[in-house]
Amino acid sequence: MTNIRWKDDVSYAMIPFKLLTWPIGVWPLQVYNIYSLLRCIFATCCVSLMVILPSIELYTNCNNAEQNVDSLMLLCCGILGILKTVWFRIHAKNLTNNYNSALNDYLMIKNAKHRAIMRKHASTGRILCCFLMCFSYFSCLLYTIIPFLGNANNKINVTSEAMLQYTVPSRCALEYFNAPTSMHTILCLIEAISLTLTSTTNHGNDSLFFNITLHICGQVEVLKAKFIDFDVTRPQVYERFLTLIKRHSYLIRLARELADTISFILLISAFLSQLTLYSFVGDYLKSQMEEVGLCVYQNIWYDFPTKLTRNLIFVIMRSESPVTLRAGHFIVVNLSTYMSILKASITYLSVLRVMVET
Repeated sequence: MTNIRWKDDVSYAMIPFKLLTWPIGVWPLQVYNIYSLLRCIFATCCVSLMVILPSIELYTNCNNAEQNVDSLMLLCCGILGILKTVWFRIHAKNLTNNYNSALNDYLMIKNAKHRAIMRKHASTGRILCCFLMCFSYFSCLLYTIIPFLGNANNKINVTSEAMLQYTVPSRCALEYFNAPTSMHTILCLIEAISLTLTSTTNHGNDSLFFNITLHICGQVEVLKAKFIDFDVTRPQVYERFLTLIKRHSYLIRLARELADTISFILLISAFLSQLTLYSFVGDYLKSQMEEVGLCVYQNIWYDFPTKLTRNLIFVIMRSESPVTLRAGHFIVVNLSTYMSILKASITYLSVLRVMVET
């Protein structure tokens, strides 16, 4: 019965993210062999089309302003997707350690209350994943359909290169490479695949990171509950409390590995929607780490043995310097910094608007 429940919990918490990231070669629990490397290389090469084609479009400047904005957006998405995929492969050990720890957490959990906490955080991770991927794939579907509808509605000869539409703005780039117009449908489908992989490498990797970060937050919440409910009347008080202290140190180490993994990506992240989610998750992780010291203080620490009471000070002191997500190891990513970025962006936009109107 326990084994069945463990499989159900693991499937619920991890299967969606495995389906997203295994095809691009970054699933942490995969076997890192030549086949996973080939999947990663193939995905990276496909996504590189979303960097090459929009770059040529912007360089030739043969489109209108709307298409140039789309090209710039796709260029940024492609760069972020490639960097996330490569970076998660480079730091695969950090992600593997965290996901292996998550497997052990589901295997060892026995308390129904603690299991409910873990399921709640797993559910939040799935909701974030569903929101990101549904929105992303729906946008990809629209980009794929629009060229065929637009070309079908044209009353003039659609074989004219000047009137052909593609999945992404790439007409000038394909003309530069002398791509035949007879392959228009095939080229659109290739671009659609590349666009879908770009969404997967971008938002799929985000979902993978959010899921394991939320799991760590759930483990910290479980640890806080254990500190609050710590029973000093049971035997082996010192050994049991020392186990909780070691667990606290272990979770701090795992959180730091995650923070180190995402640090560089956060430094170059340019999309406000992604920064919003990273800020919320980062702020939640920071608050969970800070509250460990408060939960220790809320226990009946005055009844603890003297030798054990001295250790409480160190736990509280470690909670005063919580692990945080940082961009480039120096910019804290939480709601406070997010609001500062948002205020600065609105200020700049207001200034630009006044300059344009005058």
